[in-house]
Amino acid sequence: IILQSLFESLLLNSVAVALALILILLVLPAFNNYVGKELVIGLADMGAFMPILGFILLGTVLSGIYPALVLSNYSPAKALKAAIRTSSSGVNVRKGLIVGQFMATIILLIGTIVVTKQIQFLQNQPIGADLDQVVALNGKRMDDTADSVFIKDTRALQNELRNFPFVKSTVRAQTYPGENYDDMSSSVGITFPDGTEDDSRIWYSYAVGPEYFKLMDMQFVAGGPFLRNSKGISDQIVMNETFVRHMGIQRMEDAVDKTVKFFGQDWVISGVIKDYHHFGLKTGIEPMLLRHNANFGKLLVKLDQNSLSTSGLNGAIEMMENKWRELLPQSTFEYRFLDQKFEAQYKEDRAFGSAFQIFTILAILIASMGLFGLTSYTILQRKKEVGIRKVNGATVGQILTLLNKDFVKWVGFAFMIAVPISWYTMNKWLEGFAYKTTISWWIFALAGITALTIALVTVSWQSFQAAVANPVDSLRDE
Repeated sequence: IILQSLFESLLLNSVAVALALILILLVLPAFNNYVGKELVIGLADMGAFMPILGFILLGTVLSGIYPALVLSNYSPAKALKAAIRTSSSGVNVRKGLIVGQFMATIILLIGTIVVTKQIQFLQNQPIGADLDQVVALNGKRMDDTADSVFIKDTRALQNELRNFPFVKSTVRAQTYPGENYDDMSSSVGITFPDGTEDDSRIWYSYAVGPEYFKLMDMQFVAGGPFLRNSKGISDQIVMNETFVRHMGIQRMEDAVDKTVKFFGQDWVISGVIKDYHHFGLKTGIEPMLLRHNANFGKLLVKLDQNSLSTSGLNGAIEMMENKWRELLPQSTFEYRFLDQKFEAQYKEDRAFGSAFQIFTILAILIASMGLFGLTSYTILQRKKEVGIRKVNGATVGQILTLLNKDFVKWVGFAFMIAVPISWYTMNKWLEGFAYKTTISWWIFALAGITALTIALVTVSWQSFQAAVANPVDSLRDE
């Protein structure tokens, strides 16, 4: 009996694994497209599946051994007399499996809601700058043109672009919100206006032209932008509020016209801007310095949404590219929209949320199938009890309550286990964000109600059929 049961279990699991692999190969392209990943399965990846195959083999042995041991312990005489009764241990195992499946389902439901809520929070949170309709033009210089000539040609390009009806303004900038630390300048030592030196941390700065603040809609809380000059460069800087507070100055106005020293020279503070999120909302706001240098970096172009309707976005890009190639033939042409670049920071989080949704749907299906099977078994075991209760006057509602209340208790027990686990897990995940949403009580309530609804929908149809069945059919062999 044991060998036969193991063979049947191995055959069944082998067929299931084969079907699963076929399904993975068929669904993987759609999965990659949904979560934004490029997962591939090749012969080189087979080693990664060994733990999974080992787990499947263990499941095969356990699923074969358990029924074999149960069957081998049956008394043939009792089996022929149909005198075998369901053991409490077997029922408890089935209950435990259902509780475990619904616990996993509720945890995934809560996780999906929290991840979706956090991503929406990040997308809707103001960053302190307007990246909409701003495109960054950039290219690699392909020859040894002198810097002075390249700067002159770039200025000519800016002037030409400003004549386009769909261009509001242009400015050169070393970097912009959404790019990382590698695109910025850094220094370790800095001297504050009061003479205090700080070499305990890295200070970040980047070069921009005077028009940068208006183009990016950055708000000044004190002072103003750099004063323009023919050279396009000076010793003026603008800092954010966080930097001013790091210097020990409380009133932002008091920082204006003060001098700080870094990069081996003195810099005059021309203004203070409101804090903005340069690196996204996963990290806190860094002290930031913006240096006056309009001759360096990428070319940022602010587009006019109303004027774009005539030429179209693609047409506008094509016109700018043609002008770029005309005036800067020694350079390649690349472009990127700033809002898309900024949103790309959350690509992995969105992929994580999409994967969560898929796993949640699978968990719901698995839990529903397990509950459906247990419901069928339970109703079959209580068939005669239902018939007797109906003969004694029980209503359909009473029968439904009788059959469903145990399943409701199991889901409630799974909910009580799942809540603290999911709360702890999602709080740990949210610790990776400097700015995060709250895990509200309604998230747990919604997940619990959803799980309960799934359970009731799964069991109610079979319970209803048992409740309306003719009791004579269930009592006929008594």
